[in-house]
Amino acid sequence: MKQDSIQIAALILAGGMGIRMSKERPKQFLEIGGKPVIAYTMEAFEQHTDIEILAVVCRPEWIDYVKETAAQCRITKLKTCLEGGENSFESLCHGIEGLLAIGCNRDTIVLVHDAVRPFVSQQIITGNIETCRRWGNAVTALRSEEAFAYSSDGHFSQKYQSRENLYSIQTPHTFKLGDIADACRQAKADGYIPQSLYTMMAEQGKNIYMASGEIGNFKLTYSEDVAFCRAIIEKRLLD
Repeated sequence: MKQDSIQIAALILAGGMGIRMSKERPKQFLEIGGKPVIAYTMEAFEQHTDIEILAVVCRPEWIDYVKETAAQCRITKLKTCLEGGENSFESLCHGIEGLLAIGCNRDTIVLVHDAVRPFVSQQIITGNIETCRRWGNAVTALRSEEAFAYSSDGHFSQKYQSRENLYSIQTPHTFKLGDIADACRQAKADGYIPQSLYTMMAEQGKNIYMASGEIGNFKLTYSEDVAFCRAIIEKRLLD
């Protein structure tokens, strides 16, 4: 149950085209195990008791599909499905303005998540919420198990970076709605298109706090990821 009266929302970004997979259907809408990938993502937030509002941003031709999928999967928390922009930053901005438009206030805690990370766990969601409550924001971070090399030309390593202090950033990224709205407006005023909500906040000087990620919270990016995703879903169906 919620520890306070602050509203908590999940904003799922589903506007990608899936170009790297060379699929006619974007990867978030690929059907695996009898359901599209985005259904598993929505279900994860639907199941969490602290999440009150679910919003999805996608390309306009997929809005009806998302709504139909939500109805078929009994997703009751989906309150709005919004048209995405030309890139992930514009889609984020549309989603944030959409949450404000349906009555969410500036103190609403918003978990911004990639639709193509369908295995976000209840523990990750809880960790993001608790970290944001305590420190004002959270990003999902996974300690690196690999060493890193820097190369400016892709041919030889110019610098070595030890893994001990390196983390890979996953989603959700969790901030107060008002903070995200202000940062989006500032980025637009500066003519800046950030790579992610995390990078935008960090580059605007915010102290960013980390919540624990998991290997299973991977992002479907390449064709081989679909086989991995299918294997996980098939195992779950057998358990």
